[in-house]
Amino acid sequence: MSTRRTFLKRSAVLAASLPFARLDLSAGEMKAPAGIPAGSHRPLLFDPADLPRIRANTQLPRFKKLWATLADADLAADQKFLENDV
Repeated sequence: MSTRRTFLKRSAVLAASLPFARLDLSAGEMKAPAGIPAGSHRPLLFDPADLPRIRANTQLPRFKKLWATLADADLAADQKFLENDV
């Protein structure tokens, strides 16, 4: 079983050796998928064309309780708690 000290030593050695590894880091670069021009804006979570469907889904009865809790949230009390009481 590895200890925390062993893990930290190995991590430090690995981090120190990375500049000498000559790794090809181009694999981590984002390439535009087919049909999307390079450099165009790509949304992170969903396509803007999905917005009407997402908005329509928020009106479904299964989300009524969730929206009620979000609408009735005391944001001032939450902010006070996060700033002072945490």
